[in-house]
Amino acid sequence: MAVDLHSLPLDDGAREQLRQRLGRGEVEARLELAGPSSIVETAYAGLWWVRHADADGHTALEQIVVARVPPLLLAHGDDIAAAARRLGAELTGSLENAND
Repeated sequence: MAVDLHSLPLDDGAREQLRQRLGRGEVEARLELAGPSSIVETAYAGLWWVRHADADGHTALEQIVVARVPPLLLAHGDDIAAAARRLGAELTGSLENAND
């Protein structure tokens, strides 16, 4: 579940009050996609403050996400399989080169 903060009647002050009220947890992730993104756990387990910015740093999307892990942080199964194949090939190549 996600709540789009831009869909709520919040000005900057009210948004900051909400952020302070929810507090900060122990986990934070920063991503570089089309622009910088941050995912910050609040003081409430499973409640995440997610902010995506455009290339100029302007907020494009801001949400509160309720989830064990925000979906944006989950690796896609196909990506995991491809990474495992690539790592296997690199390790096999390294072992073969070490035996030369």
